[in-house]
Formats: sequence, structure tokens, C-alpha cells
Amino acid sequence: MRVDLTSYRCPLALVQAKLSIRDWPRQSPLELLLAEASSLADLCRWLDSQGLPHEQERQGAFFQLRLMPLQPDSADLPPAKEML
Repeated sequence: MRVDLTSYRCPLALVQAKLSIRDWPRQSPLELLLAEASSLADLCRWLDSQGLPHEQERQGAFFQLRLMPLQPDSADLPPAKEML
């Protein structure tokens, strides 16, 4: 899923990004395209605080932030008896 947020400036870029992350189905990567370095920095800080892994790269005049689908951690799964 790719979301173009280049028309938004802080703080609206951050708000729209959070809404996109909330609605993200998490079966496939989420790519957010941002126009401002300050929006990217704010969003990266928030993602870090939420424990959401992400990658970032510059694409011409814009910034791309990529969130990968979360893999279930086997340590977080209940014991087999509780899963039945």
C-alpha cells in the first residue's frame, strides 16, 4: 500500500500518516511519501516510540518511509494448550 502525503505539511502530515498506519491491513508493506524532512523526523520518532520498525530513503525531492508487515513473534504466542 502506498500513500502520498506530499501535499500535507506538519502537523497534518503526521496526523494523516498515523491515520494511514491505523488503517493499514499489515499483510503487505506500507509506503508513505513525505515532502518535508521535519515530517519524516517527527514520524520516525513516533514510530520508534511505538516499536514499529521502518526504513527510510530519499526519492528525489521527497522522502519515502516504509513499514514492513509485522511477523508474529513465537515468544508472544500462548502455549499450545491455550491456543485450542
